[in-house]
Amino acid sequence: MTAHWPLIDALTNTSGGAMQQTSGGNWTATVTGAAKIAASTTITLDAAGDIILDAAGDDVILKDAGTEYGRFKHAGANQLGIYSNGILTATLNDSDIVFNNDVNIENDLDVDRDLNVDRNTTLNGNVDLGNAT
Repeated sequence: MTAHWPLIDALTNTSGGAMQQTSGGNWTATVTGAAKIAASTTITLDAAGDIILDAAGDDVILKDAGTEYGRFKHAGANQLGIYSNGILTATLNDSDIVFNNDVNIENDLDVDRDLNVDRNTTLNGNVDLGNAT
């Protein structure tokens, strides 16, 4: 089945790719080379199931008007690096989160498990140690 939608036409005509409908009614786009979707308005991905981003280059990059402001990077076995303006701000490793710079908390912080602080800490306000001895 051939579709006549601008996005499908753009993918198949400019990149040498193909658009096919599977027997289940789903569409699959195969692109040779790079593909870009450009729109003069909002693009919405709306799925009843999951939306999966699968980047073999290890990075999912967030941009505004062509300028990168954030990045999710696969940083090794079970590790995710979160970057802001090119600076590694946090690393997630299994169930641990490591913040690489200052952490500013403007409202309550509830800690139900251990909290490890490796450097100086400034507390502005009241500190309630509960039943600490």
